[in-house]
Amino acid sequence: MLQWLRSLTSHEKGFSLIEVSVAIVLLGVVGVSYLQGMATAYRTANVATERVRAQFLAQTQAEDVKFQDYQAAVGGYDGYTIIGGVTAGYTISVHAQEIDSVTGNDALVETGIQKITITVTYENRPGVNAAQLVIYKIDRLF
Repeated sequence: MLQWLRSLTSHEKGFSLIEVSVAIVLLGVVGVSYLQGMATAYRTANVATERVRAQFLAQTQAEDVKFQDYQAAVGGYDGYTIIGGVTAGYTISVHAQEIDSVTGNDALVETGIQKITITVTYENRPGVNAAQLVIYKIDRLF
């Protein structure tokens, strides 16, 4: 009991090696967790930015196609002009198909209604669509 009282009034200062080691390990675990969270947030922000940019490109292309002359698309048509100045890393494709106004299926004759599919893909990730937009175009002179 006397020894315990002496330890309370002891004038030793500082931390033991074990206490310091435990503190360093805990700080390391917290630091690694924080950095992993930051890396995940950065990757998520990049993916979101890429998708927004791809969606913007698809919408811009759709607006451009709306103002181009109507082209018959029996059997499919890929000749609509692609917008210039596409952001590096993306490819745009436009495919038009005549559709039957009653059934909505592909038509074998010119109907004056087209289903136009605009696809934006990443150049560095083949087979992965960044955005796809479907619009309809009507030949007002048909």
